[in-house]
Amino acid sequence: VSQSVVVLLDPDMVFVQPIRPDGIKNKNYMLYTGRRKKSEVTDAVTEGHPVGQQYLIGSAWVGFKRDLICGPGSPCTQVDHGSANEYYALG
Repeated sequence: VSQSVVVLLDPDMVFVQPIRPDGIKNKNYMLYTGRRKKSEVTDAVTEGHPVGQQYLIGSAWVGFKRDLICGPGSPCTQVDHGSANEYYALG
């Protein structure tokens, strides 16, 4: 890593391994239940590609009045439940 990496933590989080910006090396230790192949998923931080843990709200926000929250025509109004769970359910 040639730049600083910012980590936002909740005070109730417990880690059993160090946080590494280059990700884990063995994907057998990565919990992933999404639609993509596990081989296509990474936990390595790169420019423009942040990493986060799954947040249990999932895609519930898709049912919110997104046109009022994000604005009419915003890309957030086009996200379906599957994509919301796969790409935006981070916390």
